[in-house]
Amino acid sequence: MRGKLAEWNATVDQTLVFLNGSEIPVVYTGIIREVGGLGPAPRRLALLASMRLDNTVRVLDEHTLAYEVEDGFLGHPSDNMFRNPDQPFAAGDTIAMPDFTVTVATITPDGRPRAVQMRFDEPLDSPAYRFVAWRDGALAEVALPEVGGALRLPATLPLPPPPLPGEGPGYLGMRWLSPRSGGG
Repeated sequence: MRGKLAEWNATVDQTLVFLNGSEIPVVYTGIIREVGGLGPAPRRLALLASMRLDNTVRVLDEHTLAYEVEDGFLGHPSDNMFRNPDQPFAAGDTIAMPDFTVTVATITPDGRPRAVQMRFDEPLDSPAYRFVAWRDGALAEVALPEVGGALRLPATLPLPPPPLPGEGPGYLGMRWLSPRSGGG
């Protein structure tokens, strides 16, 4: 029991970084954990890109990720629920987040970011961060590639329906939210 408790304490101190996802499941991660009896919510949540489009993420250096989305970020109504479409982006814009700063590298003709860089406050391999991504209809923990490497995250919609209580790996395949069994 002590090992599992220590693991949860570490999770409480981490920011869960969704390499791809959708705002609704990300925002409700804490509630899903509590309602499902999975433990306390993580320190913070960060959603980096949509799961509705193909994304490529590159590791530029020990602190920086670069994202490229051919069709641009914020292209689907549910991906820009909290963004005013009358305020377009410009290359060079920066957005400060609690764990990282986003810099817009290039934009689409309608003023949405096409490529961005995200510079994290701590090294990407810091235990302060836990990277997850949607793959094959489920959310999974992801190891980032080495500096100079890239990770392709294909679009993953439509989402599977949530399993009934007592069936399957949990809501929307979020098995990763529960304590790890055995050695990890």
